[in-house]
Amino acid sequence: MSKELLRGEVDESGIRLHDEAWFAASDIALHQGISVDRAVGSAPDDLAVVLADGQTLPAAAVVLATGGLARRLPVVGGDLAELHHLRTVDDARRLRQALVPGRRVCVVGGGLIGAEIASTASDLGAQVILVEPTLPLEAVVGRDVARWLHDLHVAHGVRVVEAAVVEIRTAATTSTRDRSTRGGSTPGGSTSPRLEVVTSDGQVLAVDDVVVGVGGIPDTRVAEASGLEVVPGSGVVVDGAGRTTGAGVYAIGDVALHEHPRLGRTRSEHWDAATRSAARAAAAIATGDGPESEREQEHEHEHEHETPWFWTDRYGHHVEVTGDAVHGDRVVRGVVGEPPFAVLRLVDGALTGAVTVDLGPTGRAVRRLVEAGASVGADLLGDPATDLRALARRLPR
Repeated sequence: MSKELLRGEVDESGIRLHDEAWFAASDIALHQGISVDRAVGSAPDDLAVVLADGQTLPAAAVVLATGGLARRLPVVGGDLAELHHLRTVDDARRLRQALVPGRRVCVVGGGLIGAEIASTASDLGAQVILVEPTLPLEAVVGRDVARWLHDLHVAHGVRVVEAAVVEIRTAATTSTRDRSTRGGSTPGGSTSPRLEVVTSDGQVLAVDDVVVGVGGIPDTRVAEASGLEVVPGSGVVVDGAGRTTGAGVYAIGDVALHEHPRLGRTRSEHWDAATRSAARAAAAIATGDGPESEREQEHEHEHEHETPWFWTDRYGHHVEVTGDAVHGDRVVRGVVGEPPFAVLRLVDGALTGAVTVDLGPTGRAVRRLVEAGASVGADLLGDPATDLRALARRLPR
């Protein structure tokens, strides 16, 4: 939604996983526009889901895939109705109408979603200000790659304000004279700004729209109402197969707080992790195995060895991050900041993480090598002439 849909390259039907005909053909009853109150029952043989309209749906198993909610800014004005968040198709539809040439748009937050929205808004001709006090993604890609990514904003005409937001208010609450004498910045283009963003360094940014992209929080409302174990703000506690503390009830995706055998309780907000957690839960439901079964141990083994992976697209560049791309011996393939390039990490000779930029199929090969923990010499990895795709093809399947 932050890229192709906002740019108008796909319509809303193009981002749906399946159309209604697919659900019907798959013998899936689809209830849309109805919220779920809770799951009830103390054992799998008496489970049911209670809907807000009073319906009760019997179930042999219940899977909570409630995802997340957009995090709100904890500042004065952080709850203004005029603010944009990007979590639903309705959010995207409303934001898309605002991203027009000359429109002054302030994006708060420079993480994955904030950066992608800033890139899209800039591509569409909006005058973009990005407010972000830190260097985003430094902890997962390293300082030099994070610096290059963040500097792309300025290189493409986005104004970056390295400060925190302390207040958002409607422009009508202060006079024109106040706005012009208190360090404000009013880019050219449209007139009569609707909102003002006050930053920690004393600036007052007069803009037409504010997009808040400061992360998400797991939507645990149904889980809480169902009496499941929930860590507030962190998710629904599940085991390696997605089982919650409620018999026959599973949680997957953004809402699930996994007990990882090596990393402790972890939660991921990327679709790849959601897909994997869904597969584990589906396997557990299909086999009907208990937590101590051989199949369950296999679930735990798979979970322990899963390799984190995500990507981001901005300003025409495609970036993929696999595994731990910060720790270990560092090998650079190409030149950082001059795409295509890669930064790879080795621990005891094994490839444990990588950041790849604009490498296409080679980037996918790097992901396979990292997932396999392949032993590839640093000289070979760093040599652009080395065919990493050929190395990946030799891995056992």
